Amino acid sequence: MTANSLKRPAGLAARLKRELKKLRAAYAGALRTQEGGTYEWLRDNYYLLDREGRSALKELRRTLPVSQEGEMPQVYLLCEKIAAVKTDSLEKTIRAKIGEYERPLATRELESLVLMLRAAFIHFAYTAIDKRGEDSAEIIGRSVTGLRALDSVDLDGIIETFSLIEKIFSEDPAGVYAGMDDKTRALYRRTCARIAQDESMDERDVAENILRHAEQAQDLRERHVGYYLFEEGGAHTLKKTRGHVFLSLRFLLPLAAAVSAAIWLGHWWLAFLIYLPFFEILRPITEYFAAKGVEPNLLPRMDIGDSIPACAKTIAVISALIPSADRAEKMGEKLTQLLLKNHHGDIKFCLLCDLKQASSPKKPEDGASVRALTRVVEKLNQSYDNKFLLLVRPRVKIETQNAYAGYERKRGAIGQLVQFIKGEDIRFLKKCGDLDFLREARYIIALDSDTELLMNAASGLVAAALHPLNTPEVDEKTGVVKRGYGIITPRVGTNLKSAGRTVFSRIMAGAGGITAYDTLAGDLYQDLFGQSIFAGKGLIDVDAFYKCMIHAFPDERVLSHDILEGAYLRTAFMSDIEVTDGCPPNAVSFMGRLHRWVRGDWQNLRWLFSKIPGPSGGKRQNPIGEIAKYMIADNLRRSLTAPVALVCVLVSFLIMDSAPYLAVTALLSAMAAPLFSSLHSLFSGGIQMLANRYYSRVMPAAMSAAAQALVLASMLFYTAFQQADAIIRALYRQFVSKKNLLEWTTAADLERRPNSFLGVIRACILPVIAGVLLMPVNSSFIKLAAVFAIVSPLVIYLTGRTSDGRQPQLSAEERERLKSYAAAMWRYYDELAGRGDHYLPPDNMQESPVHAVAHRTSPTNIGLMMLCVLAARDCGFIDTQTMVRRITQTLGSVEKLEKWNGNLLNWYDTKTLKPLTPRFVSTVDSGNFACCLIALCEGLREYRGEGEDIDPLCERLSVLAEETDLRPFYNERRKLFHIGYDLEEEKLSTSFYDLLMSEARMTSYFAVANRQVPKKHWGALVRTLAKEGTYSGPVSWTGTMFEYFMPHLLLPVYEDSLGFEALRFCVYCQRRRAKAKNAPFGCSESGFYAFDSEFNYQYKAHGIQRIGLKRRLNDEYVVSPYSSFLILPFLPHTALKNLRRLEKLGMTGRMCFYEAADYTKSRVGAGGYAIIKSYMAHHVGMSLIASVNALY
Repeated sequence: MTANSLKRPAGLAARLKRELKKLRAAYAGALRTQEGGTYEWLRDNYYLLDREGRSALKELRRTLPVSQEGEMPQVYLLCEKIAAVKTDSLEKTIRAKIGEYERPLATRELESLVLMLRAAFIHFAYTAIDKRGEDSAEIIGRSVTGLRALDSVDLDGIIETFSLIEKIFSEDPAGVYAGMDDKTRALYRRTCARIAQDESMDERDVAENILRHAEQAQDLRERHVGYYLFEEGGAHTLKKTRGHVFLSLRFLLPLAAAVSAAIWLGHWWLAFLIYLPFFEILRPITEYFAAKGVEPNLLPRMDIGDSIPACAKTIAVISALIPSADRAEKMGEKLTQLLLKNHHGDIKFCLLCDLKQASSPKKPEDGASVRALTRVVEKLNQSYDNKFLLLVRPRVKIETQNAYAGYERKRGAIGQLVQFIKGEDIRFLKKCGDLDFLREARYIIALDSDTELLMNAASGLVAAALHPLNTPEVDEKTGVVKRGYGIITPRVGTNLKSAGRTVFSRIMAGAGGITAYDTLAGDLYQDLFGQSIFAGKGLIDVDAFYKCMIHAFPDERVLSHDILEGAYLRTAFMSDIEVTDGCPPNAVSFMGRLHRWVRGDWQNLRWLFSKIPGPSGGKRQNPIGEIAKYMIADNLRRSLTAPVALVCVLVSFLIMDSAPYLAVTALLSAMAAPLFSSLHSLFSGGIQMLANRYYSRVMPAAMSAAAQALVLASMLFYTAFQQADAIIRALYRQFVSKKNLLEWTTAADLERRPNSFLGVIRACILPVIAGVLLMPVNSSFIKLAAVFAIVSPLVIYLTGRTSDGRQPQLSAEERERLKSYAAAMWRYYDELAGRGDHYLPPDNMQESPVHAVAHRTSPTNIGLMMLCVLAARDCGFIDTQTMVRRITQTLGSVEKLEKWNGNLLNWYDTKTLKPLTPRFVSTVDSGNFACCLIALCEGLREYRGEGEDIDPLCERLSVLAEETDLRPFYNERRKLFHIGYDLEEEKLSTSFYDLLMSEARMTSYFAVANRQVPKKHWGALVRTLAKEGTYSGPVSWTGTMFEYFMPHLLLPVYEDSLGFEALRFCVYCQRRRAKAKNAPFGCSESGFYAFDSEFNYQYKAHGIQRIGLKRRLNDEYVVSPYSSFLILPFLPHTALKNLRRLEKLGMTGRMCFYEAADYTKSRVGAGGYAIIKSYMAHHVGMSLIASVNALY
C-alpha cells in the first residue's frame, strides 16, 4: 500500500454522523414504548452506542486508505466483514480476517482497526433499527456485544503480529528495539509509515532500507534503526526545516507590520519603537500556525516499568536553604512523599542544603538546624531502608555580595554534588546517608523545595535517558553535548493548593492540578528543533555535566544558570512526565521572581556573542549552538517588551495624532497571548461555554484567559518599571560595579512577604505617577492606559488576598445533635456485634413488618464496624481499653475466615464463620476492607500512650491489609478491575468497574497507591460528563450519592479538582429531583417498600437519571438518610437540614435513622411514602464515620 491511495474518509464520517442522529431519534421513540426486542437493546445500551459513536466520529479526521470506488476506507470494509461474523472471540476473528486479507495491512490501517470496528458496529446497530427485520434484535445485540469486546482486544499484539515494520525493526542490529516500551515502538512504526507516505514508497521498502543502513554502521547509535528515523534525515529534517521557516516568519512578520504601521502613521522612526510590541502581539498567532499539524514530540524510551535498574542509579536532589530546627520535620515529610511516589529500584533521595546567607562564615543557630535535619534524615533511613541522604555545604565568601553563602548558590550546589559523585574531595559540613551509592550515581533529578515529583516520574525520566538516541555524546573540543541529551526536563504544572490560594494565582495558573492521563503536550522548540529550555527541574546526566559544566563559567558572574546549562548539555522536553510547582500568590511576589529572572537573563548577555568569559578570566570561544542563542535572545526580547510598550505610551505627548494607536499597541502587547487563548477557546468550544458554571472557584477557559489579559494590562506599567529596573541593574552590575551579581531571594521568602495595601502602593508608586501624568492627554486610549496604571495597586492588592477556603463550621447545637445521632448509631454495633456473631456485624436488623436479624456479614461491613469502634472512642462513647478489646475480638474472627489470595469472600455466616454460597470474592469489598484497616491503624496509633497492646494490634491489622491482593481482579488489557471472582465457576466476572464515579474509586486509588496496579488504571476510568442547567459533572452507573461520596469517607477531596466538581454536581442534581418531587433529597442503593416471601425488605440502587447511565432511574424515588450523612463533611448545614426534615417524617428509631423512605407511586400511592424500618450495617457504618469526619 503506497501513499497514492490515501484520501480522507469524509464519506464514512458523514454517514456515521447521520446514523448517530437517527439512533438518537430512535432512542427517544423507544423510551415512549414498552416494546421489547430491538428497542429493548436500544433502551438498555444507547449510552454505549452514543459514546462509542461520538468517539469514532472524533477520530475519523485521520486520513486512511479508501477503496477503488472511493467510497469507504479499505480497512473499514474489512472491519464490516469482521463485525458481521458471529463469534465468541472478537480478537480471534480479527486475526483470522487479517490473515486472509489480500494484502498486508499498512501501519495506519492496523492502528485504525478499533476505530473502524467501532464505526462498523454502530452501522450494524443503525441498520437493525432502521430495517427492523426478523434478525434485528440479534444484529443490534451482536453490535453492542462487539463494542464492549473491543476494550478487550489486544491491538498492540495484533499490530506486532501483522506489522511488516515491526517484523523488520525487531531485527535491529543494536538490539535496542525489542527493549523499548510500547509507545516508542508505535512511534517508530508511525514515523516509518510517514516517511513512506512522504516518499511515495512502500513501508516494507523503507523499513528494509533503514535496516540495511543500520547493519552497515559501526557506532552503537548508528546501528540502531531509530537513528535513521529521527537523526539522519527523515522526520527530523522536515521538522527542522519547518522550524527555520517559523523563526524567519517570527522575525519578519512583526518587522513588516511595524514598518507598514510606521509609514501609515507618517513617522518612520516609530517602526523601531513598535517592533517589539508588534512581535509580542503576533507571537501567539505565529506559534499557533507553526505548531498546527505538528505532533507533540514523544521522547523514545526503554521499557523499565516503574523500577529504576541498577545500571542507572539515580539521586533525586532537593536543593534548598536549610530550614530552621523547628521546620526540619516538614522537610522530612517532603522527603517521605518523594519516596512513596518514586521508590522502586535504584533511587535514593538527597537533601542538598545551603546555610542562609550571612555576614560571617558561621552563625549560632547553624548547629541546631543541621542537627535537627540530621535527626530527621537518620530516623527516615531507619524506617525506609537507608533511602535518604543529607549534604550540607559550608558558607564561603562571595566577593560580589560581600557576604557568606553556599558556593555559587544552586549552580554551585549541583556542580559540587557532581564533583563529589565523580570522586573529587568536596567539603561538606554534614554528610549523612549511603555515600557509596551516591558515588555510583549515573543520574541526578534536580528539584526545588516546592517541586512535587509525581508517581513514577523518576522512572519515566530514567527510561528516556537510557535510550541510546537520548544518551549524550560530548564534543571534546567544544565541551558541549553534540548528540543526545544531558538534561531531560518534564512538564511543569501548578499544584492545586498553590493555584487556588488567591484570585491572582487562580488567574495566572488557571485550574492547576495534573492530568489523569499520560498525554503529550507541545513545546515548539522541542517539536521543531529537537531541543528545549531547561528551567532547573529535571534529570541530569552526571558524566555529561561533569565534562561540560564544572569549569564552564567564571565564578560569581552567572545567576540564571539553568538556560546556559541546558544549552551546553542539550535539553529534551518530556511532556508526558509531569511535576508540579508552586505559583506566586500575588503580583508583588510574582514581580520579585520575575525581577530575578530578568536580571539573570541579562547577565547571560555575553553568551549571544562569539567570545564568552572563561572560567579563570580571559575570553574563550562560545560553544553553544544557534538555537540556544536564540532562546537566550528571546528571553531578552521578552523582558524588553513591557518597557518599550511603556515608552510607546509616553511618547504620545510628542505625536498626538498617533497616540491612540500607540496606546492600543502597548496594551495589546501585554494582553496578546491570553487574549488569543481566550478567543481560541471561545471559537473551539462555542459561545455556550461562557455559560458554564463551576462549584469551584475556577472559570471557563475563555473567561479565565480574558481575566488574565485584563490583569496583565492593568499591570503593564508596573511590569515595565520592574523589568527596566532589572535590566539596568543587571547591566550596571555586570559592566560597572561588579557587585551583587548573585543577589537572590528564594521564592518561599518572596511569598512570605505580607500582601499589605501600603506595601503594594510603595511597589506601584512609579506606575501610579506615570498614570496620573498621562491623564490630561486628549486620547481615550491613553486615558484607558493611564486608568489601568492608576488602579493597578488596587487590582494587585485585591487579587493577592488569600482566599478563605475553610469549611462551614458547625454550631454548638449542631455538634450536639450530630453527636446524639452518632451515639444512637453506635448502639447497632454495641448491641448486635457480640459473641453470638463472633464479634462480627450482622448485615441488617429489621423492625417491621417482622423483627429479624440477618446473621451474615461482608468485608465492607467488617471494615466499617472496626472503624466505627475507633469513632466511638473518638466521641468518648467507650474508653481505649474497650476499643482495643473489641477490635482484637473482631480481628480474631476475621483471621479465621476463609480467604482467596488474601481477600475475604463476599459473605459469611456470622454464627458459623462459613462462607455463604455461591462463594464469590468482590473486588470493591476487598478494597474497602483494606482501606478501612489502613485508616484504622493510623487512628489507633494516636492512642499509643494509652495502651501497650496497640502497636501489636496495628501489626496484625497491617498484615491483613498487606495480604489483600487486588492484582488477581485486574485486567491488564482493559486496565480495569473485574467486579469480582466466582469461586464456584473459577472465573472472573465479565463486567468491570469502568467509571470514575463509582464505589470502587477508593479501591482503585488504594491499588494504584499500593503499586498493585499501574497508574494508567486511574486514567482508564471513564469520565463521561452530563449537564444539568449550567453545571456539568461526570456520571455514574446508577446516579447514587453512594457512588460519589462513599470513597471520600477515607479519601481527601481538593477544591478546584474534578472530584470536587463531581460531588457538588451530584448533590445539585439530587436536590433538583427532590424539589420536583416535593420531598427530601438523597437517593442511593437501599432497601425499599417491597418484600420477599419471608417479609424481608428488598434492596437495590435508587438514583437520579441525570447523572446515571442505567435507564429508568426516575421511575422510583427512595430517600435514604445515610445519603445525607455522606455529604456531612462537605455540606454540613445542607445535610443537617435534610436530616431534620427526615426526622419530622418519623424516620428515626432506637438506632438513629431508619433505612429509607419510599415515595414510589406504584408501591405507596400518590403523595404518600412508606418508611423502611430497618438498619443496615454498612449504611450505619458510613453514617457514623461521616459524622465523626464532620465533627473532627
